[in-house]
Amino acid sequence: MADGLKINLVNNLIRFMVWYMERVNIQEAKTHLSRYAKRVKKGETIILCERNVPIAEIRPLEKEFTKVRLGLFKGQIGSVEDFDEPIKGFEDDFYGEETPG
Repeated sequence: MADGLKINLVNNLIRFMVWYMERVNIQEAKTHLSRYAKRVKKGETIILCERNVPIAEIRPLEKEFTKVRLGLFKGQIGSVEDFDEPIKGFEDDFYGEETPG
């Protein structure tokens, strides 16, 4: 199969998938948000429209987020006493010359 034909088939498939997805105008989405949220949770993708013109896609997240455990590294992270002291030679490297003092 020629590369151009493959690309056309893929483009047509994508257009069909977008056309086939549920399209919802903003007012309808606002009125029935929980209904659409349940459908998205089940794996559906919904196209959000403004005056029947697609503007956004509402779809499930690809990755599940996990809660951050607070205090996970407690006692394992610290700092040195002189962390806020100037770094020796930094100004020389930064300005490209020796600084007096």
